[in-house]
Amino acid sequence: MELQAKLQQSLAHSKRPRTVVRGLRAAWVAAVVYGEVGVYYWRIGRCRWPEVKTEADAEADADAIAGRPTRVAIVADAQIVDHYSYGQTGVLLRIVEFFTDIYVRKAYLVLQDVRQPAIVVNLGDLMDGGRELLEDADEAWLAEYARFRSVFRNRAPATRRVLEMAGNHDIGIGNTVVAHALRRFHRRVGATNQIVAAGGHRLALVDTLTLESDDPAVRSGARRL
Repeated sequence: MELQAKLQQSLAHSKRPRTVVRGLRAAWVAAVVYGEVGVYYWRIGRCRWPEVKTEADAEADADAIAGRPTRVAIVADAQIVDHYSYGQTGVLLRIVEFFTDIYVRKAYLVLQDVRQPAIVVNLGDLMDGGRELLEDADEAWLAEYARFRSVFRNRAPATRRVLEMAGNHDIGIGNTVVAHALRRFHRRVGATNQIVAAGGHRLALVDTLTLESDDPAVRSGARRL
């Protein structure tokens, strides 16, 4: 009987560390899931769209009349990391790009899933060193732009419109606008000055970067708009 009691006592003591370890494992898993997924949904879930409060607002928005207000999300300074961000090269740069791309990609995907905007306007600075990549580096620029599009992937291309404007990191600003970078942006991305219809309203996207230039040829598009 004494031996049996000792064995039971020993088993009871051995179970306690296992329970602690299991509890720590569960806490670790919960922390990882929250940090890698949950925090994005929690933070973005707290950002609410403004409500349509007046009849005049509703009448101006055709979709709002049907109970579907047109939601426009604004993304500023995407600025995916590249060599020009911190001067890194080689393996270190690849590691930094890999982890920052994951972070930004998750945030953008959750934004689309939770808030479901009808239109996304990216205000520019798509990449950090776009204007530094000149004529002899167009292939490198195309690779970086493809990387940008993979990070900021449109999950609903049939129903969601994405508009991309140029930033100073893309083309320069004022008298420092890089002519080749501006032409390349127009050719590969789209117009930097345009008017877009959105839910009974019109969005005027103005390239204020070229508007500041002293060169009439550079600023003419923005002035015409």
